[in-house]
Amino acid sequence: MQSAPLDVRAVLSTLYGSPDAQAREQAQRAVFAERSRRGAWLSHRALLAERDETLLFFFLSLCEAALAEHWPLPPPERQQLKEDLHVLLLASPPPPPSAVGKAVQILASLGRLEWPAEDGAFLSRTLQLLERAGPSRSVGARLLAAVGEEFDPAAHRALSARKSELQAALGAELAAVWRALSLALQAEEAITFTAAADDAPLLCLRACRALLAWAPLGGADVIGGDAAAAELGALLDAASRWLHPRAGGAACACAALDV
Repeated sequence: MQSAPLDVRAVLSTLYGSPDAQAREQAQRAVFAERSRRGAWLSHRALLAERDETLLFFFLSLCEAALAEHWPLPPPERQQLKEDLHVLLLASPPPPPSAVGKAVQILASLGRLEWPAEDGAFLSRTLQLLERAGPSRSVGARLLAAVGEEFDPAAHRALSARKSELQAALGAELAAVWRALSLALQAEEAITFTAAADDAPLLCLRACRALLAWAPLGGADVIGGDAAAAELGALLDAASRWLHPRAGGAACACAALDV
């Protein structure tokens, strides 16, 4: 017999608001059971329209569980997941910061699992987000920073052979990555800088830092070869203009690069 659909609002209200310890425990078990159910996130896609932080975080935890517990997903389900997360990240009004961070991390995890063999356009889609000013550029920079962390060979997220494959594949694309970040920073120079935490220049610098954390910059081991090295030089030149003291820019950029 098929169980009744989970009343998410009631369960979460009990979990986080009930004074009854036994009721909270039952609600927690229901949440865990839903996370373990294959395809559960598809049943709750209506929550994408919500801006309540608890409801969105619950939905995103189901998406996260789909990758962690039920991978590989059928190709149509993967595509739907990517489309839904992009819609959420670019929505107006924007979702809460916690939901943005979680959605970006899930997309980066999907990239790590699929790119380059199963989704060869993942990185190019990410770089295309950097081309458009506003929320698109901010999302692209956040996602690229998460990619840097997810693809880091030192991170314990994949088998050694898979890490080497990802590093080699990303090395071949680093020239394009550095170029996209450089052009984004140059474009932002024409936009009034503020010290808000989600500013695109700050996020681009963080993406740069995440990738530079493991991509060698010189010598025989430079990742991406001469082309990447040349583009990196242009990127560092663009970044240096944000590091130069200016109305609020220097403090934010220095914090982003830990200098």
